[in-house]
Amino acid sequence: RERLLFEPTSYASLEVVLHKTENDLVVQRDEISARLYSVNGTTVAMSGDDFTSQGRQLKPQSVHKLHLKIDDARELADALDHEDTQWKVVDVKSTRKQRDPPRPYRTSTLQQDASRLGMSVSDCMSAAQQLYEQGWISYMRTDSSTLSEDAETVVKSTVVKTYGRTEYCPPSSEASGSKAAKKKKEAKFAQEAHEAIRPAIQDETGVLFEPNSHSPRFNSLPDSCQRLYQLIYQRTLTCRMSPLVTNQTTIQIEGTRDATATIFRASGSVVIHRGYTQAYENDVHDESEELRRKVPPVGEGESLGDSEIRAIEHQTKPPARYTEASFVKELETLGVGRP
Repeated sequence: RERLLFEPTSYASLEVVLHKTENDLVVQRDEISARLYSVNGTTVAMSGDDFTSQGRQLKPQSVHKLHLKIDDARELADALDHEDTQWKVVDVKSTRKQRDPPRPYRTSTLQQDASRLGMSVSDCMSAAQQLYEQGWISYMRTDSSTLSEDAETVVKSTVVKTYGRTEYCPPSSEASGSKAAKKKKEAKFAQEAHEAIRPAIQDETGVLFEPNSHSPRFNSLPDSCQRLYQLIYQRTLTCRMSPLVTNQTTIQIEGTRDATATIFRASGSVVIHRGYTQAYENDVHDESEELRRKVPPVGEGESLGDSEIRAIEHQTKPPARYTEASFVKELETLGVGRP
């Protein structure tokens, strides 16, 4: 229904590439890519998130923003692309951010992540069934994200052995894997009949089986089962590892010429401590570009030189069609934890 009601509309943005200067000479290595944030004090609609699900109108919380059209954006770009334009850093903020590790798998979250392996929901559950029947994992139909006491002990000892206690295995009180509010939300619907999906503790050794170990029994499993076990193993370790810590820097740059005053923003992140991402990369997949983006050190009041400014036209997009993974995620928000 939302797709049928959707009507696309276009909006524009401005991007400028700036450089630090030394003795009035541009330093090419210190490049800053910034995006238009405001014009003469009015914030610009910068993304499709500022528009309603029908596409054409700004959301109520965004009606105060400037809906910039491509012709106006090009005119503004031409006005700023001039030797008289002054570029100056007006604000620099650095914030340390901490991102908690994900919680252990339950049925719905396993199905969503298995799609990244190219597995359908039925393929995922078929492989999980085989792993469960052969004693490789715990029961795979569960809406719980908790681990048993025995599993907690074994998982933490595995993290310490593999990555080290000081850096990657914090005290129990810090290794929650989620905030209390999220846990409370899950508990509202969860029946807690079984614990989370995790590797089984091996009877012979009392530890979790490492998927990289050479085992004829494990190697005889179908490839889909081996890859799914690897996913479950990594997730189980990460849920009891330390958070990802980054330092995010946001720079506000003023570009002025005559009566036109604009603010551009640039941001970048530097990883201070990899934390749980040392073992599990999927959780930062969507933000990997942001984590790779860096900005050179600058100070308030510092003048910059520009080398390129361009107007870019965008178009609002309709809500995406459901995939199996996104449909499972929607069911999860409705309280169906083990579809």
